[in-house]
Amino acid sequence: MSNRPFFISADFIGSMLKVTISLVAILAATIGFVAKSTDTQATQALNQAQQYAFQAMGIKANGEIETGYAWTEAYRQWLAWDSSANLAKQQGYTDTTRFYETVRDKTQELSPLLKPPYFDVKSPNTAPKLPAFEATYLVKATDFQERFTNLMALVDALKLKITTYTNLLVLMVIAMVMLNLAKETHIFVGKDRWIPIVDSRWMWHCLNGLGIGYCHLYGASVPFPPRCYSPICRRGWPDLSGRKREGRRGL
Repeated sequence: MSNRPFFISADFIGSMLKVTISLVAILAATIGFVAKSTDTQATQALNQAQQYAFQAMGIKANGEIETGYAWTEAYRQWLAWDSSANLAKQQGYTDTTRFYETVRDKTQELSPLLKPPYFDVKSPNTAPKLPAFEATYLVKATDFQERFTNLMALVDALKLKITTYTNLLVLMVIAMVMLNLAKETHIFVGKDRWIPIVDSRWMWHCLNGLGIGYCHLYGASVPFPPRCYSPICRRGWPDLSGRKREGRRGL
């Protein structure tokens, strides 16, 4: 049985390289499509998050303004008219008391703070429930703020995916360039050119002389530039069958 190393023709390897390049190109196109889709999702999520942020700020600002007006203006007017009605009632001015009470009741329309469940008109000595009134807008603002936070977390995750896809695309491009270079190099070109793929010693010998001499592989030679400084050229090429092929030093 011959102990020659296993060889595959360069034509076969060239075909395999073409198939590999095609597969890498298809994979790169798929990754690019997914990256574009992910970028679109990230943009939409970011726009929605910004809308939630604006809504949260708007609700909070309007709530603070409404609360300030209800407490400092509307409730103050209600107290003023209620005090006037009580004073007129104590002095026995029935018509005046009725008039003041009517105006006092009208002031309740100025703000929800002066209506149930925040204010009990039957207990005028009890102040309106200001914290409960503030909670009505704070709950809404907090809900939109939480939506904004969740969407921003989603945007960050999508951007991380986009970065990963971009890195993969860079690797794919580098792989395609390297495969194209491998396809064009002399060691893979030529109808009768052969390279070893199993015995690593033969591959090392051939690569050690790459570009600086001749690679002799069982009678087939792969030409390179004429100069050869490889120690293999000086020692000769080994042969697994027991023979020893002399390397040709470049001129």
